[in-house]
Amino acid sequence: MDFFKKIFPPKSPIPTSAEEYYERGKSKALAQDYRGAVEDLNKALMLNRNHASALLERGKARAELKGFKDAIADYTKVIALQPNNATAYQRRAKAKDFLTDYLGALSDLEMAIKLDPQFAIAYYERGLIAMMVLKDKKNAQIDFERAAKLGFTVAHDALKQLYPK
Repeated sequence: MDFFKKIFPPKSPIPTSAEEYYERGKSKALAQDYRGAVEDLNKALMLNRNHASALLERGKARAELKGFKDAIADYTKVIALQPNNATAYQRRAKAKDFLTDYLGALSDLEMAIKLDPQFAIAYYERGLIAMMVLKDKKNAQIDFERAAKLGFTVAHDALKQLYPK
């Protein structure tokens, strides 16, 4: 953690703008200080409630703190501000997955893939739901293969383990 604090020090000791609070919150999240990150991102959002990047980052920090419903709310706000933000859909899907809303997660992953057909992690996560929840090995394999082809090495490893030749 000290390593990240050295590499990503806060931009300013006392932030004065939404952007400075956002940057400091992002740095805290990188240092795995998720509570501190949420505090700074809240301040950024008090100064600019439509700061989509701060909402996205706060959602991620809240998810790390197991606040999945709050994370979903943040990602939903990002999507309202930026309907083409594939990352917001993918992250919201992951939070929904933790809450066992698998159909909601699949819907969000499909949207993320529609918005960004090269989004390897979205294919991989959709494959995991197909495999683990839907027991659909065929479509899971197709998604893992797509993710692996796009360079997501975890998907390549899953293919070798789950589908030995």
